[in-house]
Amino acid sequence: MLASWTAPASDGGFPVTDYLIGTSTDGVNWRTFGDGVSTAPNTKITGLLGKTEYLVRIAAVSEPGTGAWLTTTATTK
Repeated sequence: MLASWTAPASDGGFPVTDYLIGTSTDGVNWRTFGDGVSTAPNTKITGLLGKTEYLVRIAAVSEPGTGAWLTTTATTK
């Protein structure tokens, strides 16, 4: 599944240094997707079941810490 998002505005002048990405089918049990360290506002999420609806959450990381989670839904083919 390809995921893309709009990069957040700079947090007090601190640039985004990474994004945390998680997937869940129930909104309770989250699996962290390890995409390495990247500042790109997109990634290909692998290892998902076909024809399944997932919640996908993304949080930006910068020097002050991790920002709020942005959560959306997506269905795999």
